[in-house]
Amino acid sequence: MLSITQDITENTKVIFDASMLDITSTIIVSQNFNDDPSRLVVISKQTPFHPVDYKWPDQPSDHGVIKVANEKLIVKDCYVGAYNTKSKELFIDSEIPISKNENSGWLFLVVHIADNPTGLNPANLIGEQAILIVESKRRNEISAAHTGCHLMALALNSCLSDFWKKDFQNDSLGNPDFDQAAIQKSIIQPCETLDVYRIGKSLRKKGFDAVRFWESIGDVSSCMTNIINRWIESNSYISLTSEGDAVNSKRSWFCELDGKKAFIPCGGTHLDSLSRFLSIKVSLDGEIEKNEFTIKTSVGVNL
Repeated sequence: MLSITQDITENTKVIFDASMLDITSTIIVSQNFNDDPSRLVVISKQTPFHPVDYKWPDQPSDHGVIKVANEKLIVKDCYVGAYNTKSKELFIDSEIPISKNENSGWLFLVVHIADNPTGLNPANLIGEQAILIVESKRRNEISAAHTGCHLMALALNSCLSDFWKKDFQNDSLGNPDFDQAAIQKSIIQPCETLDVYRIGKSLRKKGFDAVRFWESIGDVSSCMTNIINRWIESNSYISLTSEGDAVNSKRSWFCELDGKKAFIPCGGTHLDSLSRFLSIKVSLDGEIEKNEFTIKTSVGVNL
């Protein structure tokens, strides 16, 4: 937790869901991070940087630079921050004690952690106009991986649709949503994701045929590969929608697949079209003793 001396009156406005990589904005907070003069907390009114989500930290933060006051600050970490307007305390990432829907007395900010190798006085940056620039190659490769992850999840649901003995909540394509029911962790990296699933007792009680799954895991992998290849050959466009421009606004991913409009609630970044993909490969690896399996998704992409 950091004490902030400046008055902050509004949420950070973000533009990452518009696929923008740079913007000029005003610095409203600049101070040492945890009393370390070699690292700065920098907050601007607007930002193109995508921060780590403190509730579901699947997508890593953008990297880039902040050009301000004849300085070039390197940003390699970027987090969501929650600012208490009464106490003027800033809680960063896992410190945040509230949900994203909390609006009374709280503001949500994008917190850039920047290197300060020259030891500049951070107070001198407040009120200055800055150019915030996201590293494009990393962003695009992460966006490709995130889109590939969504296609993987929808293909998984499709391939497991007849593994259910009871009715279950469907995804946007009309298949039982195994992904949302069983996902434990998702790790997104440039051009690659790793998703961890657990087939626990509660899932089996809800009607999922775990025995059949473990007997058919190789067939499931082949089924997913065939479906994903069919989808990327469609060259469908991808769109993102948002209920607002704040970092905590609800956002969704949309893409037409097999003539249906697929959508997934998502606050991440994505490609704009399936035509960008050269290939998407999935591999399943499971441990029946732990009732867990992983899916590694690797994407080849034309950026």
